[in-house]
Amino acid sequence: MIVRTDGRVETNSNHPTVDWYNEDNYIVDETKEDNQVLIQKIKEHAPYMELVVENGKLVDISPTERPPKPISKPTEIELLQEDNASLWYENMIQSARVEANEAEVSGLWYELMQGGM
Repeated sequence: MIVRTDGRVETNSNHPTVDWYNEDNYIVDETKEDNQVLIQKIKEHAPYMELVVENGKLVDISPTERPPKPISKPTEIELLQEDNASLWYENMIQSARVEANEAEVSGLWYELMQGGM
């Protein structure tokens, strides 16, 4: 595994212990059992980490704060779905009002027919 100074990570199963770029990147030998905890930690936090280097060797990382996720604009489909849901809701409300009015009119009509009012 290559760990670049900016925190980017690359793996190559054909060269697990080699800096195939020859750029003085840090190498974490993926074949050694001793490195598995460090490798998991790197995979979990990269590239949001500070490298802890001793004697030119990467020995640990310190996770850093991740930037907030950007707020994405709704897609056209999402906007249409929202409009559709609003129209259905308005239709249901209107339908409920009509039914309530019909019940009230029916009640008044019944009362009139009974000689009331």
